[in-house]
Amino acid sequence: KFYTVAWLPDLRVRATYGYSGNMDPSQTAQTIIAYLGNSPYTGSPIAIVTGFYNPDLRWEKTRMMNFGVDFKAMTGRISGSIEYYRKKSTDLFGAVPIDYTAGLNVMTITKNVASITGSGWDVVLNTINIQQKNFRWQTNINFNANKDAIDEYYSTTNATNLVLGFGVAGIKGRPVTGVYSYPWAGLNPATGDPMGYLDGQVSSNYNLLTGSSLTFDQIRYNGPVFPTVFGSLGNTFSWKQLSLSVVLLYKFGHYFKRPSVNYGSLIATANGHADYLNRWQKPGDELTTNVPSFTYPNPSGNRDAFYLNAETLVEKGDNIRIQYVNISYEILRRNKTSFPFQSINIYAVANNLGIIWRANKYKIDPDFYNAVSPPAKSISLGFRITF
Repeated sequence: KFYTVAWLPDLRVRATYGYSGNMDPSQTAQTIIAYLGNSPYTGSPIAIVTGFYNPDLRWEKTRMMNFGVDFKAMTGRISGSIEYYRKKSTDLFGAVPIDYTAGLNVMTITKNVASITGSGWDVVLNTINIQQKNFRWQTNINFNANKDAIDEYYSTTNATNLVLGFGVAGIKGRPVTGVYSYPWAGLNPATGDPMGYLDGQVSSNYNLLTGSSLTFDQIRYNGPVFPTVFGSLGNTFSWKQLSLSVVLLYKFGHYFKRPSVNYGSLIATANGHADYLNRWQKPGDELTTNVPSFTYPNPSGNRDAFYLNAETLVEKGDNIRIQYVNISYEILRRNKTSFPFQSINIYAVANNLGIIWRANKYKIDPDFYNAVSPPAKSISLGFRITF
């Protein structure tokens, strides 16, 4: 539903409310069997169960409310909108382990397992900063703030799986997807082995530090995976028929784990990492590095697993980048009486020009920290003809 709450020549206040439901078509209150044909061995018909009897399954439900204001001032020199939204989803589907003796040949079944709430602000501001006969400067600002939180979660979540980034967090009050890590206690000054905390005590027992028996209190929550504040800033400068546009993108409030050296992979495949040069080699190095010592043979795969998911490798994802630069020149018919077209716009666009600021000190692109190489810069030329 859409409501216009108030209307003035330069101001409009609006509100919307929506409600929807969704059902997984593969899950019903009746068992569904799919016929697959005949067995090549016995010639008898064969079938599999594709939908399992689940009479408690309910529709997913979503309610959403929006409140917005559109405004304009100074005869259009300033315009924009401000919008607040809130979304509540209940009875969300999730995979829940079932008794393997049920004979269904599957390990999970879909049930209603969660409720989440999301809210945020969308702000758009357009300004004409300078308006002269031959020169014009326009600015466009987009600001978005968003957060989500789990209200209820009826399934089970393994703390170690959260650290490894598998599945939904399942912790009330936390985002649906977050960055979790093992607590870091530095390097052993005698051996260079990584150390963590177990029940408040320094430990190098990697089987326990990374084991399935860990509880949520024994791991660190670092922050959300996705930005909580993001948007763009664009400026367009025009002089006569020549125009230049520059758009910056910004993202704040999220985290990632930077890659580092994996000694097991290094030994097995010779796939290394530059952090190898900064590894602990002698007592005292633990004061200047957090990269563990290299030992051969590799003492334990869990040693690598602990280090690669430890708190010391968590970095802020905040960054500002140049998304694109566009320069164009427009030839108009009014200036060329014999010109056969109404206008021709000739343009050049440069994309993916790179980061101009990032929060981490390792010069890592947070948007592509696991990629072999970030997207290449591109430059394109073209023209548009209006008849």
